[in-house]
Amino acid sequence: MKSSDSWQKIKSDFSQLIHSFKEGSSTADSIIKQLNLLLSENDLDITAQQELQKLILVAKLPQELSNLLVSKIGEQKTLVMQRNTPAPPPPQDKKNEDPSLGQIPSTHSSSLLNSLSKNDEKIGSRVIKPGLIIRDTYCLEAKVGKGGMGEVWKALDLIQDAGDAKDKFVAIKLINQEIKSHPDALKALVREFARYKKLIHTNIVKAYELNHDHNDIFIAMEYLEGAELKAFIKQHPNGIPLKQAQPIIKSMCDALEYAHTEGIIHLDFKPGNVFYNPKTHICKVIDFGIARLSDPEERDKTRFDPGSLGAITTAYASCDMHLQADPCPKDDVYSLACVIYELLSGHHPFNRTDALIAERKKMQAASIPGLSKDEMQALLHGLRFRAADRTSSAKQLYTELFSPGQLAKQKRNQLYIFGPILLVALTAVPFFLYKGYEHWQLTQLSADITQLTPVGTANFQQLSPNEQKELLQDNPAHHLALVQYAASKQDTLLEINKFDSKIQQILFTNRKVRAFLLSHYRNKIEQAINADNFQIAQLLAEQILKKYPDSSQLMKISANIDVQKNHRLTTLQQEYQQCLADKSQNLIELFPCLQQAQALIEKIATAEALSSLPNITERYHQEISDAITIKELSLAEELIANWHSLDNAEITVRAQLEQQLAYTNKIENLVLQVNSASAAGLNELIALLANQDPDIQQAVLANTEARQYLISFYQELITDNLAKHDFIAAKNLTTTGLNLFAKGSEEYKNLSQLTKKINKERALYLANQKQLYLKQLVQKHPDIAIIQAIQKNIAAIAPNNPLAQLPKLLESYSKKIDVAIMDLQFDLADQLLIDWKTLKSADADTEIFIQLSAKNQQKSQEFAHIRKASALLQEAINSQQITQIVARLTELKVQFPEAKQRDTILLSNKELLFNFYREYINATVQQNDFETANQALQQIQAVFPNDKQIGAITKSIHKAQNLYINKLLQQSRLAINADILKGAAIFTPLLSIQASDKLYFKNNPKIFQEIEQKLISTINTEGSLPQLQSVINHWDSFIQSEHTPIKSKKQYNTAKNKIAIRCLLNGRKLKKQDKPQEANKFFMYGLSLEPINSIKNALEKELL
Repeated sequence: MKSSDSWQKIKSDFSQLIHSFKEGSSTADSIIKQLNLLLSENDLDITAQQELQKLILVAKLPQELSNLLVSKIGEQKTLVMQRNTPAPPPPQDKKNEDPSLGQIPSTHSSSLLNSLSKNDEKIGSRVIKPGLIIRDTYCLEAKVGKGGMGEVWKALDLIQDAGDAKDKFVAIKLINQEIKSHPDALKALVREFARYKKLIHTNIVKAYELNHDHNDIFIAMEYLEGAELKAFIKQHPNGIPLKQAQPIIKSMCDALEYAHTEGIIHLDFKPGNVFYNPKTHICKVIDFGIARLSDPEERDKTRFDPGSLGAITTAYASCDMHLQADPCPKDDVYSLACVIYELLSGHHPFNRTDALIAERKKMQAASIPGLSKDEMQALLHGLRFRAADRTSSAKQLYTELFSPGQLAKQKRNQLYIFGPILLVALTAVPFFLYKGYEHWQLTQLSADITQLTPVGTANFQQLSPNEQKELLQDNPAHHLALVQYAASKQDTLLEINKFDSKIQQILFTNRKVRAFLLSHYRNKIEQAINADNFQIAQLLAEQILKKYPDSSQLMKISANIDVQKNHRLTTLQQEYQQCLADKSQNLIELFPCLQQAQALIEKIATAEALSSLPNITERYHQEISDAITIKELSLAEELIANWHSLDNAEITVRAQLEQQLAYTNKIENLVLQVNSASAAGLNELIALLANQDPDIQQAVLANTEARQYLISFYQELITDNLAKHDFIAAKNLTTTGLNLFAKGSEEYKNLSQLTKKINKERALYLANQKQLYLKQLVQKHPDIAIIQAIQKNIAAIAPNNPLAQLPKLLESYSKKIDVAIMDLQFDLADQLLIDWKTLKSADADTEIFIQLSAKNQQKSQEFAHIRKASALLQEAINSQQITQIVARLTELKVQFPEAKQRDTILLSNKELLFNFYREYINATVQQNDFETANQALQQIQAVFPNDKQIGAITKSIHKAQNLYINKLLQQSRLAINADILKGAAIFTPLLSIQASDKLYFKNNPKIFQEIEQKLISTINTEGSLPQLQSVINHWDSFIQSEHTPIKSKKQYNTAKNKIAIRCLLNGRKLKKQDKPQEANKFFMYGLSLEPINSIKNALEKELL
């Protein structure tokens, strides 16, 4: 960084460029180019970066431009630690090259580094915003955070999305310019990412890809649902119980333990770097941005250290981290214990005080209510300031916290087992001292110590104190070598204190060691003073003085720290006063100077020193007042913000200026909002303006453009409301406008005319709605939606209008329902009743509504009963089973009166019934079953007695029956007149006639007379007796059949008597001819005919 004056000039030039952009005389590109040039040509420290960011934010530039400029500078989350890292080695020094990258172009790391290092100036930078697509794979959706390495965005993985995967989102970390512009930082980034990507654990966020696109370097990582643990802690200000916290603590411990076993130390562990999902109770550790390897040998010190560009959060950093000692897993254990304490209590164990200061002040963490003594001791074990006293691992911290009793038992058991062995071993030391080492091993150990190698020191520490003491006595050069190696660490005394107290005594009393340590600490104290870290300088002096309290040189250096501090403070106060007295620049230009001087004073001095600074009120008052007067309100805001930054006390003059600025800003903002607002936004602004003080209203309306825009808006919006028939809104607008504008103004007159137009159109609209309503009432089935819309429209613009109560609705709907019931349109009647009740629920309690509803229900039920009976009859007819039809007709007689049957069910099924019976009768007639046909005719005649179709069916039956009988008579007569008489041939047709018409022979006995005559005429024929016997037998069967008329029976008996007489006469004749046998045949046959007694007696007398 250049001198203070040079920095003030750079900052002033950049501030003027921003002001010219706001005035329209420069472009956004010119600001971006200037900032790029400024960053590339100047090595800005954190204070300078913050000053630039402040300058940009206060200027209130367009949001995208402001975000871009701030992102270029880079936001520092926490205190950046200044590290004394060695300069990068020259390229020819092969032993110092990075073996993970090397010089071989074919390696992946090398090609990736080359790719990341490319920066196409022709492409330039681009604005990072939602919708931006990275490498045709990730679509940015929203920024979710910002850290020391860059911004973090939520992005959609387009490939996963196309595959309909569940985890389709990723987190994209865009690396900031500070790291991108540092070639060694990119090397470290590639190297550390390769290691970090191997950290595959349930409780560590996954890393997917390190790549670049359009000059942007990014890391694609797992996207997490939930929030940072610090948000969860804020929601529980009193902490949560240990049992509830156990899954969270276990997740954190498991993650760190795994990372440590992989050789990675987080170094920035804090609640903000733990992501917690309260739904799944899963924690994941994030942001290994400044993580280190734990092995010093593997972490080649000749390489670039990414931590030099990173940041630690001081409240969670251990003492060793503050002193820039080599990383150790115990550093993460301290941070972890702080987070656990905060989770259980709701606050930091040392009120966010740096560990070094907390140790010096001997601060102690308070006990947490609800924790047992053992549990609290386990937590305090992890919070020890000295690494040697602290819990050794995250796993051990978890075990001690959740199994304190078990751990104590294990320790006791170990003591019981190993105590005797240890006692024996200690007593045996003099015996085997040095005996375990060969000469060559001792020689190598001495060489390693002399060469200041870690291996030598480590092996030395493996020796017992007596062995160490003897080795040092044999090799005096090792005293200084061991201390020089300790001095290569950040905390020299801490390294020496790891030795046994006797060894420490030997080392500290060595003359060369003393000289070396005094020189070494003098240099460290000077470095701290040069960095304005007087507190650390004093701490270092106190540490070394404890070892050498007799050193006058150290005492002088310690005393001189306050002298140099006071001298530095005086210089800074003078710089502050000179800045304030500089009239050639305004306070905006002088602010960085004032701020920097004041920040350094605050860093060094107490509150009393700050109170002695010159008063800045008068000058700020003057410049702010001038800015407000000329309407440079953003300038005034910036000045006030800067003033607050320098002096945040309550100042009456500043409060008055803030009120004045707020008043002026309010008016200007209202005018600006009115002139640039959309129709929707302007409507809200008018309501806001109406609630303002009259002075503010008139100040806004004094602006011609705003006034014209407002009246134009009123006219357009009122016209639009009229088109939508929103008369109330239109009327409200005119009322608001009339109250807003002064009486007598042109605007007031225009609004008065619009009020008259609103009233006129309202009246026309009401008349039109009434016509629509009456038109619906005359419909057979009115459209309820239209009527409801009419009612709603009327209620909206004229709630007291009679039409809103739906007049004549009762009369109209009651008539329509009655007609529907009469027409058997019960569904229509039901719907009309529902609509009526919907439109006017009060009418549902009227007598006429109740009567019509009951009537419709009754008629509907009757009709349903009739319809059901009709359906059953139709079902029977369709079955073509006459028995079912007769059964249904019989049921109808029982269920319904005759008139109801005839007028409803039978009438509706008449055609079906006649068609069935006609077909049925025709079928029986064709089968010559005239009895069944006549029965069916009687059934249909009983249903429809007077129907003309009955006569036609009757005639058709009689005609067919007559033809059938005549045919049978003809068959019988042919048999009668045959040469040989056969009874079956004669009487079988006659039986069929008898079956088809039982009364036929009662009215037509002639055929029997013909049979009688034929039999009498045949008896005189030779051999006629068998024929006679056949005919008489069948005649007798016929006579015995059912339905034979009595007259026919008499005729049969008469015929038998006549034939018996003929037999008597023929027998006598044959008897005279002396043919007794033949005569007896006739006598016997005559007797078989059972004639009357006179004939019977005569036949018996003649019988031989």
